[in-house]
Amino acid sequence: MRAISPSSDISEALALFTLAVTEDGTSRPSWIARQVGMTSGGTTKVINRLESSGYIQRSFGLPGDRRGVAVTLTNAGFELLDQMTLEIDPHARQLLPLFVDIADHLPADSS
Repeated sequence: MRAISPSSDISEALALFTLAVTEDGTSRPSWIARQVGMTSGGTTKVINRLESSGYIQRSFGLPGDRRGVAVTLTNAGFELLDQMTLEIDPHARQLLPLFVDIADHLPADSS
């Protein structure tokens, strides 16, 4: 697991990948929490660890919300994502057909 997460915590990897899909590598902690399925307290702990490791940076005061907090991937964060992607890629390619097969057998979403 260490190959895909700085501290062997999958929630860190998920938070980094979540930031990577944003337009500029920046988002609010609450958005990360919703995407990953974490509580706000859990998200804060993950963000603290990633920030102390230099993979993300917090900025305070957003346009229209002076108290707002944004989290942005640093260059080190993007480099770590590249490394994690290289580690995950062979496994993801093997698992993707399995996930597709499972999804094909799940009941259709009625929402």
